[in-house]
Amino acid sequence: MKQTIYRSINRILLIIFLVTLVSCKHIQLVTQAQDNFNKAANIENELALEIDYADISKFSNASINYEIAYNLSSKALKNHKNRLKKDGLLGTAYSIKALSAWKLGEFNKADALSKEALEELSNQPRDIALMKAIPGLIKAEQAFLKLGEDDNITIEKYNEIKGLITNPATGALNDITNASNGLDKGHPLLTYFQLARVSMLLTLDRADLRSGQNDATFVKNEVIKGLKGLKNLVGCNSSTFKKFFDELGSPGQVGCP
Repeated sequence: MKQTIYRSINRILLIIFLVTLVSCKHIQLVTQAQDNFNKAANIENELALEIDYADISKFSNASINYEIAYNLSSKALKNHKNRLKKDGLLGTAYSIKALSAWKLGEFNKADALSKEALEELSNQPRDIALMKAIPGLIKAEQAFLKLGEDDNITIEKYNEIKGLITNPATGALNDITNASNGLDKGHPLLTYFQLARVSMLLTLDRADLRSGQNDATFVKNEVIKGLKGLKNLVGCNSSTFKKFFDELGSPGQVGCP
């Protein structure tokens, strides 16, 4: 009987705690920011699997949700910074704002915010890895934007793209590797990072073709490494792997039947 009453009291206290937690304005803002970011990311994930990109409104919806996430996290940081820090949520708020800024193309802001987030994050390997990856994700986006839609690009532009992606010290691939190092084997984020690597290499491959640079051996070796890494994470039969494989690979080179 006493045990039952004790458990009931504990449940009531837990409910009171959760209601109090959810009712706090600073936590509401961070939660709403996170929800909007996730909603935008889900829209983009769905679009990535579609062949027909005619419905431009879907892209607009994603941008709107990223904008809302950015504004809500900004409001939380502006008005409730001390309370966020006290509750261990300051790093989370900075992380959401940094990721939203990156998706909105505000690269300088995203880079600065990721550094602020890293100062506040602890015992959160996923968020720490994401913030460490932000500089590399930015460079990958910059490389893609430099490539553009032109059928031909200059050798100078190719070298800029190559540097953004493959520079041994400052390139995007190096940034992503450094971000991955803090994650346990099998962590879901490792697959995302490998997808990012292969996407960068697709940009590099297209840049090489359009520039006529004939840097094919270097690019091919990088592509094979990237595809092998992705295969090891998701398998040869994964639709995600096949999507990139059709663009970049050949069976014998990556060990797929």
